[in-house]
Amino acid sequence: MSSGQGDLGGLPHGDARSFFNAVASFYDRVYAIEGLPHRERMRALLRVLGPASEALVLGVGTGRELPTLLDAGFSTTGIDCSEEMLAMCARRARHGVLVRGDFWQPLPFHDATFGAAIALHGTMAHPPSMHAFEALALELTRVIRLGGVFVLELPTLAWFTRWAGQPDEGPGVLLVEGDYAAFVDRRSGAAIRGLVVSPERWVQSLARGFDCTMHLVSDDEVRVVARRTESP
Repeated sequence: MSSGQGDLGGLPHGDARSFFNAVASFYDRVYAIEGLPHRERMRALLRVLGPASEALVLGVGTGRELPTLLDAGFSTTGIDCSEEMLAMCARRARHGVLVRGDFWQPLPFHDATFGAAIALHGTMAHPPSMHAFEALALELTRVIRLGGVFVLELPTLAWFTRWAGQPDEGPGVLLVEGDYAAFVDRRSGAAIRGLVVSPERWVQSLARGFDCTMHLVSDDEVRVVARRTESP
């Protein structure tokens, strides 16, 4: 697997904050999973999260997951790098605590603050480097209590390749080059780049401090459920 962002060659440039600021006003209409599929995913998420606790939502965005979590009794803290996405989230009648920050950096929370954490719908697809996975895994080990759970959803290579080569379909253009991908939003022209990371790589990163299982969410997306255990 490639070792850094310098391997992206001719793919379009873009960072997560700029991209999500650009698409915030229409993100839910254009990109969000709607209706029954969303409700089914959230019901499945609640089953694996277990009893209500303090939940950290990485990449909270416009906060579409928050009503389900709050209705189930969770207290929520959402973190996101995009001030525009957070502004959209703050318009919700209930949105819990919102924090502007980069979750690829040290998390601004005390040890053992949370009983659960989630990262849904490709949130983990835009790390600054390959080493960022291990660093985030260590931070989650620190902020999630023993017995807690981290749930993340990961698009597989099949998801990326299915959209690559279809530039006239959908809301944007997705390009794949080796282990990397770039997405260009048609409306705003904003671009974002990311790594095509296998679920196995994430499980490896989480192995110290979490017991992990993998489940298919769809034909091209995997859910990893990582339960916090004593570090070896």
